[in-house]
Amino acid sequence: MQSAYDTAGRPFKFSSYASATSSTPVNEVQRDFNGFGQMTAQYQAHSGAVDTATTPKVQYAYVEGSGANNSRLTSMTYPNGRILRYECSSGADTISRLSLLAASSC
Repeated sequence: MQSAYDTAGRPFKFSSYASATSSTPVNEVQRDFNGFGQMTAQYQAHSGAVDTATTPKVQYAYVEGSGANNSRLTSMTYPNGRILRYECSSGADTISRLSLLAASSC
């Protein structure tokens, strides 16, 4: 396995090869990050290299309000369109305490 790092030093690509001399990945995982260093997407190619236009991905969304808690995870969207929501009720949002975890139906 081989890892690649972005300009911030985060590992963002993980590639597996059939042999030590092979240059074509057998499978690969790639991550995208936002300005806060939070993962916004994770692609997983089960056969070959990641192609961000066609490889299935999980997407992560974060609240972008003002204040101290402006970088909380609010949802995950799976390749099949299913959405997992993370919500904080009034008052619990100031300490980022999760009050609801809900999944949409597909």
